Amino acid sequence: GWKTAYVVTDQFIAYTKSLSKYFVEHYANIGGKILLEDTYTNGDNDFSAQLARLQALEEKPEVIFISSYGSDIAFIIRTLREVGIDSPVVGGDSYDDPALHEALGERFGNDIYYVTHTFMSPEAHPDMPKFLELYRAMYGEDPDTAFVATGWDTIMLLAQATEIAGTTDGDAVARALESNEFNLLTGKLRYKSAEEGHEPDKAAAMVALEGGKPVFLGWRRPKNPPKP
Repeated sequence: GWKTAYVVTDQFIAYTKSLSKYFVEHYANIGGKILLEDTYTNGDNDFSAQLARLQALEEKPEVIFISSYGSDIAFIIRTLREVGIDSPVVGGDSYDDPALHEALGERFGNDIYYVTHTFMSPEAHPDMPKFLELYRAMYGEDPDTAFVATGWDTIMLLAQATEIAGTTDGDAVARALESNEFNLLTGKLRYKSAEEGHEPDKAAAMVALEGGKPVFLGWRRPKNPPKP
């Protein structure tokens, strides 16, 4: 695995800051070494200072974690690649964005890996074709990201729990949610006990960009993730 990392965090919203926080903590827990943590503000369109600090490192990072969103992810990756920095790039579900994939294109959209909610093909789940058929019937087009499946799964989760409980009684449904695993479009999910705060224990979809096109790598369920 990748033993050293460079981390750059977009400071504009809490999401990108918390994502980097969890990455840094978990990476250290599995024996990784952070060579440098740096920051960026969404919309700056200037990565020269961060680039200089990265290039000044005595050791080249084996992986780069970029926690940002929108067009700024593409801007940072293109900046790195144009000066010959070819370390793999990893990130979160903000990379699940067709506009980002298009902006990176065939030239820059390689050796990039991210986790998201699901992958919109039968590879991810046998019920995906049914979902896509229903989506097309309602909206007249294919969904462009995995985020659309989260709303579907919210309803299906309650439906499955109600079916297991055999009643719509709230306490019974809650017990069903607490004591079962659910196979959803967005991954297998179970909840921890009440004593553990009912933290969700959930699989995530791992996706790679190859030539600017997303490729499903499979489901991953993290072991010992940091506490929220």
